[in-house]
Amino acid sequence: MVHLGRIGVNRQALLEVARRVVGRAISQVWYLHSDPNWPNGYRMDVDLHEPDFAVLLRLDDGFTVGIAWELIGEIETIACAVGQFTDFASDPRLKAPMSDVSSVAPYPSLLGRPVTAVEMLVSEEIPFGVRFAFDSQCVTFALGEWVGDQVTPSADSLVVSFGDI
Repeated sequence: MVHLGRIGVNRQALLEVARRVVGRAISQVWYLHSDPNWPNGYRMDVDLHEPDFAVLLRLDDGFTVGIAWELIGEIETIACAVGQFTDFASDPRLKAPMSDVSSVAPYPSLLGRPVTAVEMLVSEEIPFGVRFAFDSQCVTFALGEWVGDQVTPSADSLVVSFGDI
């Protein structure tokens, strides 16, 4: 079973993810979404995606990184872990339709490029987030949603920003 470490609560979990991911390349990307209308009504452009509640990143070594909204008691947070794809697929917390978004811009420009850094983000603007760097480009996975013309904190949804939030 996959243990989803709580970012912001368990820094050791993020360090383990970073050790497993830095130097590896992403080969495939899936979004998990509980809304049957997804992607209708969700932003999916070159700057920002709203995947709903989870992202799975397949690495070139066969392992998968899972990044998801998670409810722990009454605390809503972001979870991040590395494991086998089958571990995530069988995790009851992640039972939802899954869409391969590897060909959706700008992911094609990131596939095959090594991850150079993984860092945790915690601020007033971003309650919890994880940033993956690819040399001069970065991808940020954070709790939030697109409202009006900006990302706003939201404890129960996930956004993916291709650059800084």
